[in-house]
Amino acid sequence: MAFDYQLAAHQFEEIGKEKLRLLAPSCAAVEDERPLLKRTALSMGLTPATFMLAVVEGERGSITGQIAAQMAIAAIGEKAQEICAAPGAQGRVPAPDVVRDVFREANRQVYQYAHRMQAGGQVGATGFVCAFDGECFAAAKVGVYEHYLWRNRELIRLHRQSSDAETQSAAGTLQRFIGANSQILVDFASVTLRDGDCLLVTTLGVGEEFEHVIRDVLSRTMDTEEISRQLCTRALPSNLAKGAGAAWVLRRNLFFAVMQVGRPVIALTNVIDS
Repeated sequence: MAFDYQLAAHQFEEIGKEKLRLLAPSCAAVEDERPLLKRTALSMGLTPATFMLAVVEGERGSITGQIAAQMAIAAIGEKAQEICAAPGAQGRVPAPDVVRDVFREANRQVYQYAHRMQAGGQVGATGFVCAFDGECFAAAKVGVYEHYLWRNRELIRLHRQSSDAETQSAAGTLQRFIGANSQILVDFASVTLRDGDCLLVTTLGVGEEFEHVIRDVLSRTMDTEEISRQLCTRALPSNLAKGAGAAWVLRRNLFFAVMQVGRPVIALTNVIDS
């Protein structure tokens, strides 16, 4: 049986002065060192259809990182549209196929561009792609991102816990970013969903301490919009680091998307007089 879904996403944009005074009374300014973030989301046809969400980050201070992020997110969107326009697709493309195909295409385009510019290994980005086809949720990532399943009040991590150090290159291994090599090595996960399941995706590499926050928020009765907003707000203090002098530094993008799935509901939109 194919499930319907409700999705909400929240991204922290700018820090207001009033919020700053509450979080860090001694803070005079915030240095924004977050990577450049690009994202896209689309339904691959008429309902019911496979849904896809992608987030890509590139180093803000690097022109090559910005190019890679923009090129990767554009390639993902173009490939997704190509997939859903293919004969026989009819919108319901298996989620794992979507994730694999769009990630490969993003890597191919960034890798080829880097070599045309004689900048092999210098043009790259990180990010994740996830998709839901009504039954299966699939996700792939390169970088420190997390995907969770909330089922029967249990929080299940879909990838093994990673760290920033693991994203760095090492002798004899593939560099872990989009466009680094002709073939991309990603962390991939897929799960068949049940009625009432909730999925959470985020740009943060979440530790055990913040997982307690996630459980607390998800345990409360609220809609997807409120869940994503609360998680973003509660993640901010732990992602502000003390910088030089009275300044604080924000190094990570705060992005949360929450998807809840359930049985299709037939709604009466017109009143029919008998």
